[in-house]
Amino acid sequence: MESYRKTLNAASIANHLETQIQNGDLPPGTPLPTVRELATRMSVNPSTVATAYRNLRAAGMIVTNGRKGSQVAPPPAQLDLSVSFPTGLEDFASGNVDVALLPKPEADWFSQQTDQIGYEANRDDDALLALSKQWLAAQRIPHDKIGFFSGTLDAMERILRQRVRPGASVLVEDPCWPPVIALLKNLHLKAIPLDLDEDGARVPDASHQDVAGVILTLRAHNPTGISLSPQRFEEWKQFLEGNPKITLIMDDYWGPLSKHPLPDLSDDLPKNWFYLMSVSKALGPDLRLCIATGNTRLMAELKQHQLAGPRWVSLLLQRLTAHLWQKMIDDDAFDAVAQEYENRRRLFVQAMQNHQIRFSVREGLHFWVPVQDEAQALQVFSAEGIAVQSGQAFRLRTSKAIRISVAHLTGDKIPQIADLTAKAMKATSQTVL
Repeated sequence: MESYRKTLNAASIANHLETQIQNGDLPPGTPLPTVRELATRMSVNPSTVATAYRNLRAAGMIVTNGRKGSQVAPPPAQLDLSVSFPTGLEDFASGNVDVALLPKPEADWFSQQTDQIGYEANRDDDALLALSKQWLAAQRIPHDKIGFFSGTLDAMERILRQRVRPGASVLVEDPCWPPVIALLKNLHLKAIPLDLDEDGARVPDASHQDVAGVILTLRAHNPTGISLSPQRFEEWKQFLEGNPKITLIMDDYWGPLSKHPLPDLSDDLPKNWFYLMSVSKALGPDLRLCIATGNTRLMAELKQHQLAGPRWVSLLLQRLTAHLWQKMIDDDAFDAVAQEYENRRRLFVQAMQNHQIRFSVREGLHFWVPVQDEAQALQVFSAEGIAVQSGQAFRLRTSKAIRISVAHLTGDKIPQIADLTAKAMKATSQTVL
């Protein structure tokens, strides 16, 4: 710690400490001098050091533990986002789609892709651009600039790095898709939970001075299946008009499989907005491709950020995406797949009515089921050879629940899953002395 330089302002003190932390000179857990001690060493006012420490805390670089003082923060938690369950259980836990409903390329499609692409291929596929423009125009979404990224999380990470400083807060739905929670933690951002009702994420009552972003699912929210209503989106537009520095990220991952119309995105959008649509659910997760548009200036900055890294998304993947997308259009398959998922949801809702339990049909791949005890609820299913997912990874402050996937919820399985769901909702644990 004797290597501190003589500096005269909070920013330079914070920058010096941050450099030492990032270089490993101050490992996680290293205790820092008290404010008064460091101020004396550096011949500055204690308030200057206090400001530097406050900025480092906000950025997630240091933590304060009461009388123990300040110390270098531990590294972001390494979250395991995989869904694991004992071998032999039927999978009603994962977020996978039903692969039988995904389009498949013809056997000779790959052999026909003979163009050899070199490092000069800093461009996007014309066919995929055309399909993307058609989609965005049909949804009445402004699209002066379009970009392709390696999945929704890739686009989100780039947006957040570009627009939100470490230590700031981001509003997210609660329950929330776990990878978003993990992403925010790794970027040293604070997740502020938003309550959900049948109209979507509710606009916060209290003002949050340090909120710099909000992530909203437009349709088929994972895990609840709720879609954002036009009325609620108008409330969000009013909120964002009064908070123009907040960046809005709209996630439309269910996209062409949705029967729920989007809120009106054609006009009066906030100043700082992005729209993201992954092709994973409709065309296949391994394509790793997300379509993005947004404010023209911000999209130009985002594409420049991409250019400084991977530069482009594989043109082979872009061409395959365009081919499968066009195939789904030609076969009228989007509507057929959407209807199949809706039928499964509707049959499950009807089966639950036999237990005098009411669920909304909604949309998407999952049901979010309130329970009294998540561990006991999982045991109800596992005892019958079935795996569902605990809600713990999704919850910020919302009540206990489990998530049940509809990817394999077909025919003869529906009555059994409904029976087990009814039991799981009542399951509790008891203390044995």
